[in-house]
Amino acid sequence: MNNSEAFDIKSRLNIVDVVSRYVPDLKQSGSTWKACCPFHQEKTPSFVVNSTKEFWYCYGACSTGGDVLSFIQKIESNTFDETLTLAADLAGVERRVYSQVDQHQRDEHERLLAINETASGFFQKSLYTADGSAALKYLDERGVSDDSIKLWELGYAPNNRNELIDLLNAKGFSNLDIVAAGLATAQDYGTRVLFSNRLIFPTRDERNRLIGFGARALGDDSPKYLNTPKTVLYEKRSTLYGIGQARTSLKNIKADEKKQAIVVEGYMDVISCHAADFKTVVASNGTAITKNQMDLLKRSCKTIVFALDADEAGAKAALRGASSAAGLDYEQLSAQQGNEFEKGVNVLIATLPPGEDPDSLIKKNPIEFSGCMESAKPLLDFLIDQMMSQPAGDTYQKKEAIEQILPYIAATQDELLRAPALRRLSRYAEIEPSLLRKRLEALGSTPRVVNTESTSKITKRSPEPSASGESQLLAILIQRQGAREAGLNIEDTFFEEALNRAVFLAWTEIPEIVSGQTFDSEKSEINTASMVVILERAEELRRVGLPDYDEKDLNVLVQDMKNGIQVRREQSRLRTEALNLADAKTAHRLSKDEPNSSDIDAEWNSVMSRIRESSKNQEKLSTKNN
Repeated sequence: MNNSEAFDIKSRLNIVDVVSRYVPDLKQSGSTWKACCPFHQEKTPSFVVNSTKEFWYCYGACSTGGDVLSFIQKIESNTFDETLTLAADLAGVERRVYSQVDQHQRDEHERLLAINETASGFFQKSLYTADGSAALKYLDERGVSDDSIKLWELGYAPNNRNELIDLLNAKGFSNLDIVAAGLATAQDYGTRVLFSNRLIFPTRDERNRLIGFGARALGDDSPKYLNTPKTVLYEKRSTLYGIGQARTSLKNIKADEKKQAIVVEGYMDVISCHAADFKTVVASNGTAITKNQMDLLKRSCKTIVFALDADEAGAKAALRGASSAAGLDYEQLSAQQGNEFEKGVNVLIATLPPGEDPDSLIKKNPIEFSGCMESAKPLLDFLIDQMMSQPAGDTYQKKEAIEQILPYIAATQDELLRAPALRRLSRYAEIEPSLLRKRLEALGSTPRVVNTESTSKITKRSPEPSASGESQLLAILIQRQGAREAGLNIEDTFFEEALNRAVFLAWTEIPEIVSGQTFDSEKSEINTASMVVILERAEELRRVGLPDYDEKDLNVLVQDMKNGIQVRREQSRLRTEALNLADAKTAHRLSKDEPNSSDIDAEWNSVMSRIRESSKNQEKLSTKNN
């Protein structure tokens, strides 16, 4: 890969078309396109795509942007090389091969995929032989239709293991290749096929490539379920059964607000759900649900429902999956080690009736199954409901129960979710919410804006000056009556943090709300739940230490602080734009076609001029304040 290849691929893509695949609510607004940012939760659109200049930018919590390739890389959580491969597919071009190593890897992948496709055809034909009658009978008893058998390419691995080896050898595949595909193992006496007398479930990835197989024993063989071992194509922990069949529905999931990805446990659960028109259902391949598996879903949707068995094992699997979807380590949480929820995904738990699993329930009553999905609860509500459904016990037992839930609350960085959970725990244990907050602090967690990028891939950035700046400004407005006149001239959109904006709007409506004085709640249209959170945030801001400002200087001070924050934000945006233009200039220079770069040069000069002007404004403000 080189920069000229990246430029060639990028030049063939329309950034609006690409972004719209992931952000269906992207709408034109003048010369740009806007939507709510796909990388963090928000209600007011701050995500902008400039189709003329071919860049995107989030003016909200992310404060970052880039070109079409950086968007694909960020939303897919890919390496740059993986991003170019995906971008090339979108552009309808083949990537160039730059080394024998790359070509060898491509050849190996194609060879192993061909082996899997050939084996799958063999398994499907074997299902309708005399040996496969037991497998067909099992499918019939489980209510699997002929259409479902074809859709899911279900098959049968015969008792005679040599049949598959002979077929693949006749097709020109060596025993080494068959072992590499995961269909056989190398033994001292020769090559031994892995699957025998088993019902076969082929597994396709999100690109619809047949990468491996799951197999259920039809006799007394152990284990009951067997999967393809880890290969260059397949790793059980990194794929989901049904993701290939569900890919179209998952891509369109954002266009339908009622749709959500549903995670179940087994192969038959997925097949039955799809047959009943629940097309976004996938399963975990019989393994504990992992973060890699959940990342596949988070690329396509913002709501993931876990509909696992109603027994204790199913509940634990749901918690593991919910933790993975939220970027958490379940075992760490169980050990009371705090972590972070990633923003941008809603994790829900669906409770099925006792004794039912998705397969059995959807066959008995698909309407009831649909109702269970619609009534799925957020993770914290599910945990607290489970705790409160048990006998209360004594004070010590209540403490033990709360200690199991606190790490999940500590990992929740959204105060609008955190505060109600703490209030419920407070009422349950009959203790003050402040004591619970102190316990959260002991777990090493305080509410804050969360970076949506994986902490395992990048170093966390320091908080933007604007974040602390706007909080300090809001603290001045709340604590100093003399600043009200200037504060009322500030637009509410100036506050980028959602909770700060809510407090500011409450302050402009009824000053008593945030000043600590009593007030008539009927004078406000703010609902009770939001009011509690706003009051808690206002109390925090009232405790912020401030210099002893002179009252007569407050209005000027507020205006200067606002201007300073805006200047810093503008400088941050200009720096990002300059870096993107620098990349574009480099790509133009390295391009063999040497396209005309006058537009980029003109834009570069414009950005540099604005940066110089912004620096002058910063100097003026610094001089004035000094």
